[in-house]
Amino acid sequence: MIRSSAFYITTGVLTMFSVVTLAPSVHRWWAGAQGRRRRWLLGAALTSFSLGLEVVARGRAPAGGGAYRWLVSFERSLALALWMAAFVASGLRVLSAVVWKIHDLTAKSQIETEFEPSPSREETLDRREVIARAMDVATLSTASVFVGYGLLKGRSDFRVREVVLAIPNLPRTLEGYAIAQLTDIHVGMFTGVRDFASVIEKTQSLRTDSIVLTGDLLDSDVRHIPEAMRLFAQLHARDGVFAILGNHDYYTGHLEVLHGLRRAGIRTLVNENTRLRARDAGGIVLAGVDELMAARWFADRGVNLDAALDGIERGSPTVLLAHNPKVFEQAKGRVDAQLSGHTHGGQLNIAGMMEPVLGYCSGLYHAQASTLFVSNGLGFTGPPIRFNAPPEVVKIVLTRTGR
Repeated sequence: MIRSSAFYITTGVLTMFSVVTLAPSVHRWWAGAQGRRRRWLLGAALTSFSLGLEVVARGRAPAGGGAYRWLVSFERSLALALWMAAFVASGLRVLSAVVWKIHDLTAKSQIETEFEPSPSREETLDRREVIARAMDVATLSTASVFVGYGLLKGRSDFRVREVVLAIPNLPRTLEGYAIAQLTDIHVGMFTGVRDFASVIEKTQSLRTDSIVLTGDLLDSDVRHIPEAMRLFAQLHARDGVFAILGNHDYYTGHLEVLHGLRRAGIRTLVNENTRLRARDAGGIVLAGVDELMAARWFADRGVNLDAALDGIERGSPTVLLAHNPKVFEQAKGRVDAQLSGHTHGGQLNIAGMMEPVLGYCSGLYHAQASTLFVSNGLGFTGPPIRFNAPPEVVKIVLTRTGR
């Protein structure tokens, strides 16, 4: 409830800010005292529409969104384009104000030296207003292009990614052991039967030895759990299908999600471990931890790495499932590999700008003889948009030596 309230408040404030900031640059009708009142009315109307649609859709939309899918997609994409443009435009205005100030001081000094008449104040203001409006329109157009591409192309630019992880103490008989990783599916408004059917088909075609689901399987609605579990129950692998929880599974209801997974025949690993192919020279240990942020909401929940690794003999090849890649700070040096998601590869990763923000964004990271792999996942948070972060199913291949 608190999370939903914060979402609505933030959405409303950002939409109002964007409309009030950008409208005068679109047409003079929005300028001046009369225009200011019109901007606030327009902002209030768009905000009311956006929040009203979100409330109705969250309460009624089936898994996959149904009739609400594209309405909400358009609403969120429009809001994102406005927010991006407004913030960039505001930054450019501050920068241009500094540039114009320097220009004025330089021009004044030059005029005093050369005894030339200065341009009128009206001419200067008109010229600067035209330039400012042009910058705002260009910013809004650019933001719209990025968002439009992410909505129409980036979100569906699906790929299968193969990753080789070197585990020196892997038994020779398990050389090439394959794990399919699915993460951040977010069954809800934008993921339903038609979306996941191709994922299931592609995953099964990989013929991996096991399948792991590394969290955020649901988006936020407990009503979608039955359909999600019918989908997940279609996944099969020789050594089984395993799952851990993510933060969105807690937003949905972690106990309900756990119960659904178990009924679907999926083994959950919440601060515990299991051994795969034990007869093959001891096999591989697959461990899983709880969601990192769960401790904020429940005193008895959260990551317990000691419990997850309890009973594992020294030297046993160990793969850890942890939804949030930040768990690697605790796990490096204690496991051979960690598989994570959560970041969506930055989701809107324009020019790689999300990589320094997230730290562990996408791909492979190495520290203290441990390897972390972070998958882009399949679903979305907020607007159903991806840019430079294609959705993916991952095939993990374990080897003794790497490539």
